[in-house]
Amino acid sequence: MKIEEAKRKLHNMAYRDLQTKPCDLKLADVMQILNQIKLDKPQPEIPEFVADWYEEHKHEFYLELHRLAWELIENLDEDCFVPEKTLNSDFKRWYFRNKTAMKTLINMHQFGYTIKKEKKYKVRDKRLSPNRNYLNFDKDIECWFFSNGISASSLKAEHTRKALEESGFNVFDDDNYEIIEVTE
Repeated sequence: MKIEEAKRKLHNMAYRDLQTKPCDLKLADVMQILNQIKLDKPQPEIPEFVADWYEEHKHEFYLELHRLAWELIENLDEDCFVPEKTLNSDFKRWYFRNKTAMKTLINMHQFGYTIKKEKKYKVRDKRLSPNRNYLNFDKDIECWFFSNGISASSLKAEHTRKALEESGFNVFDDDNYEIIEVTE
């Protein structure tokens, strides 16, 4: 229940009949409504790779946060610059380039988070057999291949534009591929 909803309930309770006065409210009724209030704290909206890092490290969150900060500090060169090779993941690049990254991570830990929705696509090669013509990615062995287009535990058949382009697939400009936007 949000604060405005609680105010409405208390008002309705106070004036449920014409003879009731606000001072006639029972403390137990008021406390019951107050206990249902969840503060309207905004949940940070974050990229999926940040959520992946958090889910992997949430059980020892503060320790992992210290390790991350220390790792970046250790890699500073004499000009207080972190070499690009140190920023070997999307998450580390996001953390280093985002001035409020630590605050965002702590807010995620306290209040939860929502993931920014990126458009995802299935890519079908029109030249291949109809039952094995979808581009898939196996996360375990980090390998791209064509298959039936069904996502499983380690197999992804839905990809972001960024992931496809970073992997060298120029499928958006090639007539041999059908791009299917995935709707959830």
